[in-house]
Amino acid sequence: MRTTFIAAILCFGTAMSFGQQLHLAASSGYNWGANRSDCENFLYNKLVGVFYPQNKERFYYSAGKGMNFNLGLGYTTKRNIGIALEGSYLLGTKNAEETNYFGTDVFKKEIWGRFYRINSEIYIVQPIQKWSLRIAVGGLIGFGKMYLVQSATYNEGILSFQYRNEFSGGYSVGFKAGLSAQYPVSKQLNVFLDLNWINAYFSPTRMRVTKFVSGEYDYTDNLDVWDREVRYSNSVDKVFYSPDEPAHMLRERFAASSIGLQLGVQWVLWRKGDKEVGEQEIGRAHV
Repeated sequence: MRTTFIAAILCFGTAMSFGQQLHLAASSGYNWGANRSDCENFLYNKLVGVFYPQNKERFYYSAGKGMNFNLGLGYTTKRNIGIALEGSYLLGTKNAEETNYFGTDVFKKEIWGRFYRINSEIYIVQPIQKWSLRIAVGGLIGFGKMYLVQSATYNEGILSFQYRNEFSGGYSVGFKAGLSAQYPVSKQLNVFLDLNWINAYFSPTRMRVTKFVSGEYDYTDNLDVWDREVRYSNSVDKVFYSPDEPAHMLRERFAASSIGLQLGVQWVLWRKGDKEVGEQEIGRAHV
């Protein structure tokens, strides 16, 4: 009687699982900025200050905003607990803000990022009839570049200046959590919709000016090294060394958090069938 009862419980638990499986998942979607940084005139520099010394408005941004493309490999145990490793690429969209001066002058700031990310996670899957819900948590690390453009126009569109910066080196670290709903199309193919939250910051080690235009003239090649390049580190003795050396600044963290919605497909590469797993569990119960 006891053996039969244990076997019945094991059969029921197995029926509520997918069995062991290895899968490949691909998805794409959009992430909206979250936990945005709030700072006074992000990267206010002396060249821009020459034109607009009163430019002190706050700028809200997250470099984690944009289109996401994801590819991952996961393994689910017979108890519906799994692990996954995923790689993704963020094609950032611009955070932009404009400020009007003197009625006709417009100062504009834009920032966006392009990052490669790798995240590992642990997840739990709960079948609900044909559907299944999946809850996942994990950490991520990323690397890539962030871009900032500051520009000003006057008389309804005539360019006064444009200043472009590129941030690189370093890495972003953070935390990722997600909730997804999955539906089987066939025995080997599932479709899913994933809602995720990423809490991350980008900490670059370098910044360089890629373009400085004033009026009709491009002065990029005329800038001193100190005006054109910055090195970020954890400690700084002095900012300025010589015109032929990069400026030195304390390392900063720039917001790269987001909330995203992804649509994707999952291919089952290998599965240990439910029937086989059930027979193994019943066999163990009789031992």
